[in-house]
Amino acid sequence: MKVTCFVPVQDTAPLACRVALWLLRPWLGAMNRIGQGIKGREAQSSKLKVQGKFQGPKGREAQSSKLKVQGKFQDSRGREAQSSKLKVQGKFQGSKGREAQSSKLKAQGKFQDSKGTEAQSSKLKAQGKIQGSKGREAQSSKLKVQGKFQGSSEQVGRNWGRPARRGGGAFTLIELLVVMAIIGILASMMLPSLSGAKEQAHQINCVSNLRQLGVGLQLYRDDHEFRFPPKTVLETHPTSPNTWVSKDLQFGLGGRDPVFPLSTWSALAASRPLNAYVAPSPVYRCMRDRGQPALGIVPSNYEALGSSYHYNAGSLTVPQGGGFRQRPVDAADGLAGQAETWVSEPVRYILMHEPPARLYARPSDGTIFWYQWHRYAGRNEFQDPRIAPGKFVSPILFVDGHVAVHDFSRALRLDPYYPYEPTRDWVWYEAMR
Repeated sequence: MKVTCFVPVQDTAPLACRVALWLLRPWLGAMNRIGQGIKGREAQSSKLKVQGKFQGPKGREAQSSKLKVQGKFQDSRGREAQSSKLKVQGKFQGSKGREAQSSKLKAQGKFQDSKGTEAQSSKLKAQGKIQGSKGREAQSSKLKVQGKFQGSSEQVGRNWGRPARRGGGAFTLIELLVVMAIIGILASMMLPSLSGAKEQAHQINCVSNLRQLGVGLQLYRDDHEFRFPPKTVLETHPTSPNTWVSKDLQFGLGGRDPVFPLSTWSALAASRPLNAYVAPSPVYRCMRDRGQPALGIVPSNYEALGSSYHYNAGSLTVPQGGGFRQRPVDAADGLAGQAETWVSEPVRYILMHEPPARLYARPSDGTIFWYQWHRYAGRNEFQDPRIAPGKFVSPILFVDGHVAVHDFSRALRLDPYYPYEPTRDWVWYEAMR
């Protein structure tokens, strides 16, 4: 039996296949020894427990042994065939080109003699059929008690099924251990691929969400003199109708109402400008949204604030002693409220993003935190990006409307004091010229 090992992409796959083949070697050898027949030699039949023996040679005289219960059978190729006495019921087959003679039948029987033609026996009243062929393979008919038997001049009793087992059809302990080992090896090779496919599906979902939000923002700009949404919006105070309160839109241009106490500074759903074009729905949710616990946003941004995606409207957090290598045109508001022509490179300018793309400061004490949502299932909040084990991956919506998934790990780790400098893939701020 030939075993082909399909090697997956992982580097450990060839070793795993070799281990599996080494474990299967005794079992496969047993199957081959049982399964192989003998070609070009004398075919011998196996013993039948209940009825008879059959032996068919190739090119020699075939003689049948005595059958205790049912008949005798003799087939010869090119020689005289003679039948022996059948105690109860018999079979008879004639030879090719010679006279066939029958012996006395004790019970009942018929005899047919043919010269040069195929000799066939008629039905016996009790049991059995016999068929004679010219120079070909002799086959025995069904026996009423047990089994079938087929004899061939090439192969006899060749068994291509499972090897015979002691104690019925049960598996041995070694076989079970081998199967379990193979399943474990295959599972270890497949699980990383499955988890990678699941993560890829989540990223595709985020890309689709941001693309829809990008269409909504384009419609908003078309209706508002080609300007981007503002950074804040005014709302009436819940206990004082004559008092207006400025609410933030940077953590949610659209989506559901935020929960208390986040609703004291984050705008309600009715005040969010993007909801007029993209209604509150799971389109504002990232499937890998794990929140920002240090900022009090738990269990996720979507559940706490109503949206997983942030608006790049200035106020970018920088570490103490760091900042921008180029002076921003508007560090406070960024592109919020600006005209479309204000952006010099729409194809690279970030419009919306997820928290892993940048760093955030806790309002109470100014402690800075970095976050990881995608491609890592462990801890998601860090105070130093250089010790974070995963990657800082985020889907990005750009001003021109296209969406892409980018890895910000290099920008955040290589120079954490200047994490917003332009790269060939993105731009966080518009620099003065």
